[in-house]
Amino acid sequence: MTFNSCILLHPQKASHYDITGKAYLTNNRKIDKEVDYDTFNISQRESKFVMYVLDALEDGEMNQSEVLSYLEKVKFLSEYKVGQKKAIKWLQVWGDKGKWIYEQRPSEKNAIFYRLESEAEKLAKVRIKTNRRAKTFLNYEYIQRIGGKICLKILKTH
Repeated sequence: MTFNSCILLHPQKASHYDITGKAYLTNNRKIDKEVDYDTFNISQRESKFVMYVLDALEDGEMNQSEVLSYLEKVKFLSEYKVGQKKAIKWLQVWGDKGKWIYEQRPSEKNAIFYRLESEAEKLAKVRIKTNRRAKTFLNYEYIQRIGGKICLKILKTH
């Protein structure tokens, strides 16, 4: 039996110390890992919005007006009382958070197109991150012992 998939710890400012919120993914009442608090601290209607948009984008690339008309067709905008301006803002915010990719195309009257990241793009990002890590490790020489002291010689980075 699966229980709630996330635990959110909401901070309450009680002193002058900076207290931040925490979020944890859980699986059968066991904490798996800590995740980004801002990504998981969202309302139910915003969560449904993300699910509907991801469902729409599985069919392929769509421009902004097509996404909005899809949301109207599935009655999301009226059921959750979300206006078009709010939906456009959420499209941009969740695009910035990496749920989907959006781009403005001047060749098509500055239309904004949304799409999911392809598997090839995901693999390319993983390779780039791996290469960056490898370069980072290559920028450090092995720890040397000099006169009883341990020194880490750091080469200049890019």
